[in-house]
Amino acid sequence: MQFLNRSNDKDDEVESPEEVLEDLVGGEEEEACKEEVSCEEIGEITLDAYFRASYPLLWVRTEEDQRAIELIRTNIKRLTKTSKSISWGEYKHTTGLHVSSSPGDLTIDYNSSKKVADNPIAALQYIHDNVKTKKDNPVLLVMHNINSAMKVPQFVQQLKDTAYYSRLLGCHVILVGAVLDIPPELKSMITVYDLPLPNKEFFSESFGKLAKKYKKMLTRKATTEEVDRLAQAAVGMTALQGENSIALSISAKKRLDTEVIQLEKEQAIKRNEVLEFIHRRESLDELGGWYQYKEWLEERKCALTPEAVAYGLRFPKGVLVSGVPGCGKSLAARATSTYFGLPLLKFDMGKVFQSLVGQSEATIRLMAKTAEAVAPVVLWIEEIEKSSAGSQSSGSTDSGTTARVMATMLTWMQETTKPIFFYATCNNVESMPPELYRRGRFTEIWGVAEPDEVERKEIWEIKLRRVRPVTYKEAFDYEELVKVSPMYTGAEIEVAVENAMFSAFKDKGREFETRDLAIAINEMKAQHITSKKAIDRTREWMKERVRMVNGSAVLSADQKEVKDGWDEIREIKGD
Repeated sequence: MQFLNRSNDKDDEVESPEEVLEDLVGGEEEEACKEEVSCEEIGEITLDAYFRASYPLLWVRTEEDQRAIELIRTNIKRLTKTSKSISWGEYKHTTGLHVSSSPGDLTIDYNSSKKVADNPIAALQYIHDNVKTKKDNPVLLVMHNINSAMKVPQFVQQLKDTAYYSRLLGCHVILVGAVLDIPPELKSMITVYDLPLPNKEFFSESFGKLAKKYKKMLTRKATTEEVDRLAQAAVGMTALQGENSIALSISAKKRLDTEVIQLEKEQAIKRNEVLEFIHRRESLDELGGWYQYKEWLEERKCALTPEAVAYGLRFPKGVLVSGVPGCGKSLAARATSTYFGLPLLKFDMGKVFQSLVGQSEATIRLMAKTAEAVAPVVLWIEEIEKSSAGSQSSGSTDSGTTARVMATMLTWMQETTKPIFFYATCNNVESMPPELYRRGRFTEIWGVAEPDEVERKEIWEIKLRRVRPVTYKEAFDYEELVKVSPMYTGAEIEVAVENAMFSAFKDKGREFETRDLAIAINEMKAQHITSKKAIDRTREWMKERVRMVNGSAVLSADQKEVKDGWDEIREIKGD
């Protein structure tokens, strides 16, 4: 867009609105502009809209440089008038700046194209000079991975000057890269365009072409259904990762194998370090107690159906589960994923904070992009309070990194429209900032405390069924076990079962029994005693803030129940 009327070289004479609009859309493109950039679609502005508006400085945030280049070319070609006159240039640290041999040619042939600059500052100067001398020949300059150049003051100033003068001719500088530490001088000038990971349709087309090309290597002809199934499995990968995985499937299995795609997809997700696929699957039947939570899940599961969407129900945002450690929060995450029939991704917040400035925030964005691409999914954020520890003093301790990371994370959790069920756990409730557990980021806030008598009996049965699936019902006295384990958590009961089995096995390999379990409980220093003050504070915090998973009130430890339990243990031991 030419903002200034240069017909008479008077910079103070501004074009009329009608002239600006005509210059912007250019006759044959006017209808396309009206059609594509409507009020309803303003939330998803495409690159060609930025080009029509002559945005001089764009950052395409992605690690897929080649896909970004193809997208830029596709969007430029939509502007028929512009694409015929524009000169295409690409700068890389390895090759310098090369410009296409003729206007309208959107490719770089390094054998025939000319090299016009060796460094990024000179590359920007080329556009600057072009504005002054070649007013009818705009340039689109793509610069790859120039984060290091952003630390050079001369480059920052040259980029700022070039962006300003680029508006006069309709030139564009497009920065492509996964990480860009934008200096304060440029924050208001750079427009960020996030390139999403490929969707199912992209992979279906790509995989279909590959299956056709290598059909002689396949033991059976690939069907459309198989290609679509593999495409769905590949969602969450980059284009190159997807193509590599199907190539591996064809070469190693001689067929289109979803398992190969899944394994390669997991490797791709592991490489970003903060996300992990969880394979261990447990059902809600293995989760003792939690009756109110299970009933709540049953109501929310219907929201995953097309009928629920038509009814107007939204995909549930997820839950924050806080409370006493060892009461099944992690087990509930796996069981929730199994019940919903969705994959489970575990997000490790501890690995987010990297050494390079700006890298932590970039890691959060990459995680978000991957989770949205894999969706629908259950995203498990364990001990989320550790990620927010120190956020209040972040400005003086870590240059604000913790605060920025938490702000990025919380904003994304609230604003994302993808079907992601957030399952966050918290042990140290006192360190959680209020903005973490306010409504809108989670559908419900749950609290969990030590199981009561009914729940303990169920937990004992579950733990013993795992090790003695045939005899667990009649081999043990559950009423006795409930009495001798007051205020014990599910994790502590599991350890007691293991300790009892070790003791019995050492005693000539005999079968363990109720007495062994009671003695194991007696020898264990339970956390309701060793960490009584901290746990009592957790119970007090939950009273006013959460809904309990078993529907019972949160009370301090029942000392009478504890006393009766220890009396039972002493009788068993003969003390």
